[in-house]
Amino acid sequence: VSTQSTGPMLIQSHGDTETMAGGATEPHEERTRKEQGLSLWHRASLYYGSNMCVLVGMISCPGLHWERDVVIWFCWWQMAAWCMYAVTAGSDPGYTRPISTDPEVSAGDKVRLPMRAGWCKQVKKYVARFDHWCPMLGTAIGERNHCRYWWLCLTQTATIAIADQIVSGGKLVTPWGNLPVLVLVLVLRPMFLLGLGLLVFHSAMAVCNVTTNELVKGARLEYLKDCNPTDAPFSAGLFSNLRLFCCHHGCWLLWEDWTPYQWERPEMIVRDSEEWWNYPCQNKYLSLIHISEPTRLLSISYAVFCLKKKKEKIYYDLCILEDTM
Repeated sequence: VSTQSTGPMLIQSHGDTETMAGGATEPHEERTRKEQGLSLWHRASLYYGSNMCVLVGMISCPGLHWERDVVIWFCWWQMAAWCMYAVTAGSDPGYTRPISTDPEVSAGDKVRLPMRAGWCKQVKKYVARFDHWCPMLGTAIGERNHCRYWWLCLTQTATIAIADQIVSGGKLVTPWGNLPVLVLVLVLRPMFLLGLGLLVFHSAMAVCNVTTNELVKGARLEYLKDCNPTDAPFSAGLFSNLRLFCCHHGCWLLWEDWTPYQWERPEMIVRDSEEWWNYPCQNKYLSLIHISEPTRLLSISYAVFCLKKKKEKIYYDLCILEDTM
């Protein structure tokens, strides 16, 4: 299926501010404390403090069965989660600037923004391959730190899962019965479900080379205006997508300087390929579409799998993956 390739997004430039198509402006001055909300120190205190409260609660509960191997794995994953939070919180998501245009073009005319870059209103900056703003980390998630964010979701979810395993096996004999265990379970189970949901969702985004921003806004983005909701125009196959996500935008940044990736829309979008492993979100057998409900107070995004079979479509509403901001 052929589609017309579009160039980088266009924005308006006016002196010291840059205006997007929607009318938002990007001042060059530093963001104010009011726009930042909580400081990074307060966010880190909330994260590490909540972790320590759960640890103290587990240690102070008599009757929990602490097996040596389980304790070793729990400590390993917990330390890994704390380290990933330290290197991800407040990190640079890949701030970018508009591309210079022809010198003959006046300053009031349109200038070009790198494709897939998005406007983060919390920091009032453009972010390369913008995904979303994370309030717990106090930073946007973009091309430069998305891989680190995924590792944080993995390590934190594994830590909570092992903690839940330890607590669920506890047998307490206290005047309050099993109340301490019940309280810990009520705290850990929702945290585990939240972490698992984020991990699965962003794993799917990495496999399909799609961002949350693109999934939510869809055709409202200029470079996706002629795409179907089921399209993943930047997907280059399963292994290429994972190589970009884990290597080029991940481990390679440990020893190489980051530069924005030059994304280009392909002239042809494959929608009915039999190679489902290379086109996991849109192929001959399956497609992933996005449905939103903007009529509610908070728009809710659904992920719905559409199973293709003899021109009939059977829809399976899997779960609510993420509330849109």
